Amino acid sequence: MFGFGKKKSYEEQFSDAVNKKDGGGEADSVARKAFSDKASDEHILAWLAGSIYDLNLERSFDLLQIFTERFPASLHPIKAFTADLYARSGSFDKATLDARVYLRSAKDSGVLDELETKKIIRAGVSRAFLLVTAAYTELGARSFSKDALSMALNYDLSPDWADVIRAEIGRLDEELKDSENLQRDDKWNEFHSNGSNSEELYNYCKETGYPIMAKLIDLIEGNFRFNSNYKVRPESIFNVVIENDGTFVLA
Repeated sequence: MFGFGKKKSYEEQFSDAVNKKDGGGEADSVARKAFSDKASDEHILAWLAGSIYDLNLERSFDLLQIFTERFPASLHPIKAFTADLYARSGSFDKATLDARVYLRSAKDSGVLDELETKKIIRAGVSRAFLLVTAAYTELGARSFSKDALSMALNYDLSPDWADVIRAEIGRLDEELKDSENLQRDDKWNEFHSNGSNSEELYNYCKETGYPIMAKLIDLIEGNFRFNSNYKVRPESIFNVVIENDGTFVLA
């Protein structure tokens, strides 16, 4: 009777703002208000971050990164989305890192064996498996990318993403017919087999703007030195770099 209505949720406010078609200005304001509200839980913020990504609201893309920093082990696929945004901008080193961390979270939670019943996570995992190979492919490790993508197909991925991954494997096969690509690929294969070419590949990564991959090479080379049976396998795509009191390890 007094016209007092229930306060709209952030999801409702955001949807209303998007419908105003003002270029995303009000939607951005709603999302930022939600992210500043201590009462906003992971699921609300994940919905907003996912909507920002789906609607391509560029002015709000920084909120996706804020979400991943606030909820680093979240199974909501926001880290798969940030990986995609990094790849779009040519930051393949960061794209591979975010995709790798998301896949590791999915693996550790056991959800990789339950993808058929987890529609949203299934799509995020499928996207992440493609993006986790970005830096490897750009740096010339096409065989490793192929092996990792082939392994990914053993999981119950979204059918459309599985088709994209198969197409990517075919593209890599074609690129490996080029002698220069094959020569670079051989160096990576030797490194992944026995640790050789580590200094050359480390320097190549540093010089071409892939410091995260350079650190990975350094740690892998150390594993070869202390374990003669060590090999880099497709499953190594789940390995993440962990820092502990200034010491970095591969886990």
